[in-house]
Amino acid sequence: MDRLFVPMCTRQFRSFQNRGKTWEVRRRGRQWTKQFVRQGRTVELRCGYGKTNKVLWGTIGLVYEVSSIDELFENVPFEKLQTYSASLETAKLFTFWEFFGEQAVVPMSTEIDLIAFEVILNKK
Repeated sequence: MDRLFVPMCTRQFRSFQNRGKTWEVRRRGRQWTKQFVRQGRTVELRCGYGKTNKVLWGTIGLVYEVSSIDELFENVPFEKLQTYSASLETAKLFTFWEFFGEQAVVPMSTEIDLIAFEVILNKK
């Protein structure tokens, strides 16, 4: 089966499971390129790496390659990526921390190569 395996932490997995989160973002590189992350491909979302039954299946919808967090949110609705954020600015901050860490001393405008993809979950 040609599927994209996407391991994630419990919080992110539950956001998909509750059907609020519909987008995932990763730092671009290795398997996180348009060669592998492509529209129509089957996607397996897994809670962690272990042998768990916490799995969601779906299909990749839209895909965007971007070079900054600002550009990311010009293409992706923040409430579909950072479901626990009350505002766009909070979503940008949480995304920044996700990739650079909360103690980062780089400016928020620092360029970063990201790939964002829509996940259309299979019906239950």
